[in-house]
Amino acid sequence: MYKLLIIILLLILVIYYFKNKEHFVSKEVFDDQTILITGGTRGLGFAIAKYFTRYDCKLLITGIQKDKMQYAVNILRKKNKNVEGYVLDLSDKKSINDFAKLIDKKKIDILINCAYKKSKRKELSSSNPGDIMSDLNVNISGTLYLNQKIIKNMRYYRNGKIFFISSPSSKAHDTLVYKSSDIISKHAIEKLTDLLAYENYKYKIGVCTIRVDTGIFSDSQIDTSKTNNKTLKKIY
Repeated sequence: MYKLLIIILLLILVIYYFKNKEHFVSKEVFDDQTILITGGTRGLGFAIAKYFTRYDCKLLITGIQKDKMQYAVNILRKKNKNVEGYVLDLSDKKSINDFAKLIDKKKIDILINCAYKKSKRKELSSSNPGDIMSDLNVNISGTLYLNQKIIKNMRYYRNGKIFFISSPSSKAHDTLVYKSSDIISKHAIEKLTDLLAYENYKYKIGVCTIRVDTGIFSDSQIDTSKTNNKTLKKIY
């Protein structure tokens, strides 16, 4: 009699398990998340996107060139079918507005800001002001404008995480070693992060900066003793 009851109980548990299997299967922290990576077609942004393909998440990447964006999407979709690519130019307000409309109905869980305009290494005193402003228009103004759009989305859902990428140049002074617009951009990004984090914590939105060190900088000069030319070319 007891054996029969145990068998019946086990059968009930098995049936319940298969009906509610999703509640028993442990999920990774990024599963079912929508992750937006700007500048996701190359460099650090693409590397981060490739990392996330291992999870059951939806990936949205942006790039300024349609052909490179599509190439990156094709590679990423080999490991994760839920990858979407968008053309986005952070120097163009209309491009940002158009992109924001395309993703307006999506719940963005994580935004990783990797889009960045690289500059030439030149001292600030003799730099062309137009070149500096062109860099800052992308790295600061355009990036902030896009983040304001995404924050509006995250505030609606009262949840989200935003990451900015910085580097040791944020604390540098030597414009012949570190690019002058890099120093200005990265320093501004870190302060921008502080302000956005303060304003949005009550909406359960986390904002932080990840400072990436390539490992080739010293305090006063570029340390190339352990770095080959090919690596330097990729970084600069």
